[in-house]
Amino acid sequence: MRYVARFKMRLALESLREESTRIGALASSLGYRSEAAFSRAFKRFGGVSPGAVRGRTTTPPGCGEWTREGANGRLALAPGMRHHVLMTSSRRSAPSNAPGESHETRELVRAGFELARKLGIGKLLVQADGPREVEVVESLRDQERIVWLSRGQLELPPSARRGHVVLTIPEGSRLTRMSQINMALFLAVLDAHVEVTESVLCLSGLAGSGRLDTLWIANPRRDLAWFARRGVGALRELVPTRELARVLDIALRLAVEGREGKPIGTIFVIGEPEELEPHLRQLVLNPCVGHPRKARSIYSPDYVETLREYAAMDGAFIVSRKGVVEAAATYLAAPGGRTALRSGLGARHAAAAAMTATTESVAIVLSESSGRITAYHEGAPILELEKPLQRSD
Repeated sequence: MRYVARFKMRLALESLREESTRIGALASSLGYRSEAAFSRAFKRFGGVSPGAVRGRTTTPPGCGEWTREGANGRLALAPGMRHHVLMTSSRRSAPSNAPGESHETRELVRAGFELARKLGIGKLLVQADGPREVEVVESLRDQERIVWLSRGQLELPPSARRGHVVLTIPEGSRLTRMSQINMALFLAVLDAHVEVTESVLCLSGLAGSGRLDTLWIANPRRDLAWFARRGVGALRELVPTRELARVLDIALRLAVEGREGKPIGTIFVIGEPEELEPHLRQLVLNPCVGHPRKARSIYSPDYVETLREYAAMDGAFIVSRKGVVEAAATYLAAPGGRTALRSGLGARHAAAAAMTATTESVAIVLSESSGRITAYHEGAPILELEKPLQRSD
């Protein structure tokens, strides 16, 4: 038990180094009944509160247990936890070609393959920012299938192409590791690259770091609550994964950049405009009317800046399944009696949940207060992402 407690606290410390980590969500993921119980355990173990550690890249002075145990650079695997995670030191640094970091990545990948074979896991999700990670994985792979996760165009060597796929994930922001893996797993399930009941081994790292430092055993039905209650077939048919990923990317960019130094809150509803129409009311004249469809595409870089300005008018964006923005500044008037929200969620979440419970649609909410992004379908959250990390460059 002492070993498990030490591991949980080391994992908590690594997560808290990222400023966007929510202490309540971290407490829940580690198995604590409340944020207060986790905070007491953390302070008893390390001598400081979680809030004193969050956002720090070095261990605070006087944090005795961390110093004695050497939290930085340790490798550990906790049996029986909800998520199984193996992490190395999480220094926030620019991409590096240092031999030490290359060695860490290779040893983590080697341990990952050994663990996958021992557990009978035949599929891996691997984040790859460039050829270096691909080369390491391919040199150690045997018969395992790889789903490559990339934020841009990833060129695979011939040996890495057979039987494998490249899944593009939003590249505009630096997600926390938990959010990065959860989103990749979610999109992989929607694209039918991973089955809902299938356990997969994930290898990831801090976005843009050029190194792998996190190993995670994930199962969609166990780790993404929505999949435990509902089937994925209808959702796969409803929204093309490419369009959903693009809207998530836009929301992530708005969460980080805001507008004129201020945070943005908004909603994107993806569905057939004709079906949504009975539940829509324009707050002002629709600013999308009269512009060609190509100019209103979510794939147009220039139009993303227009969306940023439209978000200041409040209301929702209506996006067709082909990725065309049909309306902005739209009030969602779907009846809300069929949904129940968690405490603390506001009007945007209520409107998005009601809309998706009434129509065949997916809604993505960007919270103005927290920067958190939540996707809804059938009146319930299907994906939640913490606010991305701010860029240091």
